[in-house]
Order: sequence, then C-alpha cells, then structure tokens
Amino acid sequence: MRASRVAGHHSAAGHSPDATLPSVSAPSRGLILAVALLSARAVPAFGEPWEARYRLRREGLVAFAEGAPDRLLLTSNESGTFQLYSFDRKTGRRVRITDTPAGKTAGAISPDGRWIWYLRDPGGSEVGGWARVPFAGGPPQPVSSAPAGSSAGIAFDRSGRFVVAASSGAGGFRFDRLEEGAKPVELYRSKNEAYGPALSADGRYLSLVETERKNDRRWATLVLDARTGERVAELWDGEGNSVTSGRWSPKPGDERLLVQSDASGLVRPEIWDAASGRRSKLEFDLPGEVTAEDWSADAETVLLKQHAGGRDRLFLFGLATRRLAPLEAGDGSIGECAFRPDGKIWATFQSAAVTPRLIEIDPASGTRGTVLASGDAPPGTALRAVDFPGAGGEKVPALLGVPARGNGGAIVWLHGGPHSETADAFAPTIQAYLDEGFAVLAPNYHGSAGLGRAWASSVVGDPMTRELDDVRAARRYLVDHRIARPDTVFVGGWSYGGYLTLCALAFQPELWAGGIAGAPIADFAMQYEDARAALRGWTVMLFGGTPAEKPALYRDRSPLPRAEAIRAPLLVFAGKNDRRAPPRQIEAFLARMAGMKKSVTVRWFDAGHGSLSAGEQVGETRDAIAFLRRAVSSAKP
Repeated sequence: MRASRVAGHHSAAGHSPDATLPSVSAPSRGLILAVALLSARAVPAFGEPWEARYRLRREGLVAFAEGAPDRLLLTSNESGTFQLYSFDRKTGRRVRITDTPAGKTAGAISPDGRWIWYLRDPGGSEVGGWARVPFAGGPPQPVSSAPAGSSAGIAFDRSGRFVVAASSGAGGFRFDRLEEGAKPVELYRSKNEAYGPALSADGRYLSLVETERKNDRRWATLVLDARTGERVAELWDGEGNSVTSGRWSPKPGDERLLVQSDASGLVRPEIWDAASGRRSKLEFDLPGEVTAEDWSADAETVLLKQHAGGRDRLFLFGLATRRLAPLEAGDGSIGECAFRPDGKIWATFQSAAVTPRLIEIDPASGTRGTVLASGDAPPGTALRAVDFPGAGGEKVPALLGVPARGNGGAIVWLHGGPHSETADAFAPTIQAYLDEGFAVLAPNYHGSAGLGRAWASSVVGDPMTRELDDVRAARRYLVDHRIARPDTVFVGGWSYGGYLTLCALAFQPELWAGGIAGAPIADFAMQYEDARAALRGWTVMLFGGTPAEKPALYRDRSPLPRAEAIRAPLLVFAGKNDRRAPPRQIEAFLARMAGMKKSVTVRWFDAGHGSLSAGEQVGETRDAIAFLRRAVSSAKP
C-alpha cells in the first residue's frame, strides 16, 4: 500500500487469474502483487441484471506516497478498462496516467509522490520495460537503465537518491540499483526465482526473497548492501520451509525486519535483526495463518493479519507488552493494510456481500470509516461455509451458494494457483451463475493456500491427483445433498482452475455435464517452453523437475494427450498475449478436439492472463451462461 510495496492484479474485477509471484503460503500476500479494487459508483447497465456487478465504476488504491501520504496512485475502470490514475487528496486533482488497450492495474509511486512507475507490457503480456510518468501526468518516460523483462518488484530509497528495480527474463532474475547521473549497479542476479526488493529506512540495506539452493519456491530471505550488493546476512529455515521478508523498521538505523516463517506448519510472524542475526517470535494464541503487515511510526507496535476460514482479522501487537489488541474491520477479506503517518490504519476490505472498499481504522478511538466508498451492487446470494471428505478422507473446506430459484444445475468452481484460495470476497462471476439458477460450490482443494504448509504442499511433485479426488467429492456432495441433478453438474475455473477443469473432463468424463475453462493449461511441457521465466520456476516447483527431467509425469498430468476421452461440451476462454498459459498449447488442444469433432467453443481475448475490460468480462460471462443454458436444456429431466 505504501510507495515501494504495492503493485496490483485484477482478481476483484471479475474472474480470478492467480498470481504467479510469491503467494500467501510463500512470501506474504502483499509482497509484489496486491491491490483491492475499491471505490465503485454504479453506471447504467444494460442486458441481464448480473451485468451491473461488472459495470460498476470501480476505483482501487494501488499505493500512497510514504513521504506525501495525500498523493495516491489509483486504478479505475471509468474508461471501460482499468487504467492507472494519480489523485491528490488535498486538491482533489485526478489525472489519468496510462492509456493501454489491455489496461493496467499494477504500478508504484515514489516516496515523495513525484513519480508513477509501471511496466509497459504490450498487450498485457507481463513482459516489457519500466517507465515512469510525473504525478501531474504526461507521456511515459522509458527507464532505459532498468533491465527489461517481467517485474519482480521495485523499491525506492526514502530520501529519493536511488531506486532498486527487479526483473526476470531469459537470463534469470536481477536487481539493479538505478541512480540519476550514475551507471546502474547490478546488486543481485540468480537463475532461480527471486522477488520483493525492500530497502531499510536509511537506504543502507536491501532485502529480497530467493530460492538459490533449489528453484522450488521454498524461500529464504537475503539482505544485501544496497550500495554494492555485498551479502550481509541470510535467513533460511532449512529444506522444505520458507521464511520471507516484509517491511523494515521505519526508524533509520534500526535494522530489524518483519519476516514470516512456516517452519511450524503455519505461517507465523517474527522480527529479525539483520545486523545481529537475532530472531524474535511474536507469540500469541490465534488459529490459522498470521502475517506481520506493518510497523507503527515509533516501531513499538506491529500490525498483524490473521487468516482463517476464508476470512481475515486485524490485530495490533505491542512489542513491549507482548499483548494483542483486535481491530474491527468487518467479516470478509482484507488485502493490503498499513499504518498511516497519523497512526491510523488503512485496509482494503471486501466480502461476498460487500463490494471492495478502502477503510480507515483509528486504534485510539476504535472508530472505523470509509475512505473510498463502493456503490451497492445488485443483491446477491449469500455463500456459506461447508466441508466434505476429499482425497484421503481429509476434510475439504468450501463455500456454497444455493439460488432461491434453482434450475437443478450446479457448478464446481475451482480457483487458480494452486496456492491460492476461494475466500469471502466480492465475486461477480459466481453471483452471475447464481442469478441464473445454478448452485455454486467452490472448494479449497488440496494445494490451496491458507490451510497450512502441509495442505499447500500436498500436490507438489504430484499435481492433479489429489485435486481431482477433491473435485469428484465436491460433485458427490452436490448430488448427495440434492442440490443438483447428477446429469447437470458442471466444472469450471480459471488458470490452474481451468487446467483442473480440462483434467476433470478428460479423466472423469462420466461425471460432468460440461466445463468452462479460462486461461487453462492443456500441456505442461509446451507451457514450460513458452512461459515467461517466473512461470518456469512455478512449473518446476509443481512437478519437482523440468520436462526433460520428468517427461512421463508432464505427459501423464496434461489433458492434451487425453483429449479423446472428453465427452462433455467445453467452453474455453484464452488470452492472445498470455505468458502464463501461453496460446500455443491451447491451440494444440483445440486442434486435437476439433480433429475428433468434439464439442468445444473458444473465445479469444486481446490481453494476457485475463481481461481488464468490463465489456470483455461481460461478454465472457454472457457466453458462459448461454453455454450452460444449452447444456441444461439438452440434459434429461
């Protein structure tokens, strides 16, 4: 939320493409990708009532300038596609910063509030070069000294002397110090994944997370001299564990760093003194996973976020008293949260019933207010928590929505990731299906985040097997509880959820009435060949090796070789510029399906891993509903 800490993705804009940079079960959620789409005012909507949820005029806080906190970087869909805007709270002046056809939600603002930085990636490909624009607006100025590629994060020296830009590309991951009037200094380079540059308050040290020992997304935290790149200290919790960095103490000369470790089996916060090497656990009795989000200005209090049961809660932890104090934010999901200079707290909040917004909490008075207010969406269907036995008899948590007037059909809706989750959040797509009369069951299948390291790691090295057992069990739950007829249960999802949708149709063809696969992976070997560098590390982590090292596993867990087994109709959404689920492997799958005269329909959109255009999102959902209607009408009563 502060200057150097936040970029964004568009999960609240409609569909939920999963982030491929470190997730909640690796580094903290806010490490590189974190934005809540916030203020929304209704604009006229036409067609079906569910369209209004997509066509809300929404604005999102990307970051505020640490040294000029009334200067904000926003993202808004007022043009029909999300773009970046600067906003001065003092003057009320608002300026559009980007105007890209594919849209833009990720960016950063310098601590003095003078500059907006973002990655110029043609077609939303997530590959390009850094550029900056004055806060007052103007043409983008390419930063030629910054390495091109995909963003791995950006950090600003508080005094404005230099910037550390991190990128990934064919040569691996690199972190460069950029200072006007001086040659760039390469501070760090690795062939394995590394992300999240953060600078100490005095600009002396740089922290990042890395996987030098093994490119398996088991993270260590590394501290470097921010002037030379000399290694100062590393925090590693051993094979199979992750320890990831958060914010530095805000006091110059205080070299303490907030970190999160999952060595206990759940993510838990600690304070690490990079100078002395001393670690201090923040001891408390809270269920679920807990992360340390920020420091108070005097560095005597830490803001904690607890995640349990698909919902988040905030607490203050006094370092002197070692006591917890709860903060009331509401029942739902909290994204980025941080202390403001006046001691108040800003947090992004949303739930299934509440459209995303930015709230302000005053710890002194206990009051809560809204900084950016969301407009009201059309009334929707409440989701409730359920569970059922899945793979190995283990309990699988899920959210269930049952429409007031059901049509007998249901959808098992699968999140991406797999190290992501379905949480209590505003979801226009799920509500559109419920409006149409379909029940929706969204499981947090094996591999999901938020349920501990063992659950998240259970699919590593063995993708698809446990997940499909859970998906089968989800369908059984819907049928056994008479929520849906056996012949009208569908499966759908985006990204890894799209992959699992293809797998369900190919490996469980007798179970499904149809499938909706957004940005899916149909062949992991081709995905590995065509994906950007960051995604190759993700694929290696998931399979426990490269396609050359594990060819049989890559073949056996890919839907493409099993396409002939698919019986049910299939609808596919795919991005022409997608570098996570690249087009070539989808085209090969579609060609095989067409060659066997299978029932498959595809809608290509001109963007990357998901569209930021409200019009495109409405079009996709309209196609999906028409697809479901046809399939239900052809099913036997």
